[in-house]
Amino acid sequence: MGKVLSIINMKGGVGKTTLSIGIADYLSGIGKKILLIDADPQFNATQAMIDYYKNEDCESEENFYNTEVLPQEKTIYRLFKPQVDMMHAYNTPTANELIINLKDNLDILCGDLNLVLVNKVSDHTFVRRIRNFIDDNSLRDEYEYIIIDCPPTLTIYTDSALMASDYYLTQTSHTDKVFCTLKIQYFSQ
Repeated sequence: MGKVLSIINMKGGVGKTTLSIGIADYLSGIGKKILLIDADPQFNATQAMIDYYKNEDCESEENFYNTEVLPQEKTIYRLFKPQVDMMHAYNTPTANELIINLKDNLDILCGDLNLVLVNKVSDHTFVRRIRNFIDDNSLRDEYEYIIIDCPPTLTIYTDSALMASDYYLTQTSHTDKVFCTLKIQYFSQ
C-alpha cells in the first residue's frame, strides 16, 4: 500500500518544491510508481515538470499546460471547486479526469493559480478533498508514493494535504540566522 508524504514549511524559499520534484523524479527513476500532487497555487512543481517532460518550447504560450491541462480542467482546483447550485452536487473526480502522465512511473496532479479562490470557502468538508480523491480512486494501490508539494501558508488546501498524509517532511534552510538561533539555544542550556 502506497504512502502519502507532504513536504511542508511555513516559510517560502526553503526548497519545498525543489525537494518534492527531486524526490519524485528520483524515485520514479529507480522504478517506484510516483504521483506528485502540486497543492501550491504558485504551481512551480507543475511548471517545472510540465516544461521538462511535455514542452518543446517552454517560452511559448502554446505550451502543454495552456493547451491541454487548463482547457480540460486537469488541475487540483477541480478537487476544491465549490458547489455552485443545488442541482449539481460535488462528486470526487476520477483519477483519469485529473492525473497526467509525465514519464514511466511518474504522474502529476497539476497545480492551479485558481486554488487561491478556495481559501475563502468556509465548508469544513474541503479538508478531506485530497484524502477522498486518493481513497475514492484507490491511488494507494496504484502508487508506491504520493508526494504532495504544499504552499508556505496555512490554507484549506494545506490542511487537506496534511489530512491525507501518512508522513510530513519539513524542509529547512541553513542560513546564518538559523545557525545563530541554534547557537543561542545551545549555549543557553
